[in-house]
Amino acid sequence: MARTYIEGQTFHQLDFIEKTLPNAAYEDCTFIGCEFSNADFSAISFTECVFDQCNMSNVKLIQTAFKVVQFNDCKLLGLRFEDCNKFLFEVTFNKCILNFSSFYKVNL
Repeated sequence: MARTYIEGQTFHQLDFIEKTLPNAAYEDCTFIGCEFSNADFSAISFTECVFDQCNMSNVKLIQTAFKVVQFNDCKLLGLRFEDCNKFLFEVTFNKCILNFSSFYKVNL
């Protein structure tokens, strides 16, 4: 089965607590004011995506790919970035809350 590919879309103030973010490859997408608390991002790929003012607290990141991803004014409590896919891992944080997040042995 082919993997879903989503490119160039903007997701504005969506709540992914009740429904899950589709397991797909996201490229050049923007997420603005979205609620992702306790979501499961396992095996999802984000390439050149931007997260603005999102709550991503306690999101599961097992083999999640963040390739040139920017987080702006996001709440990122308790994330374990060491569980992410290491291939081409590149993230930028601007004015984010990263309390209790872990980057153990992650090449930054």
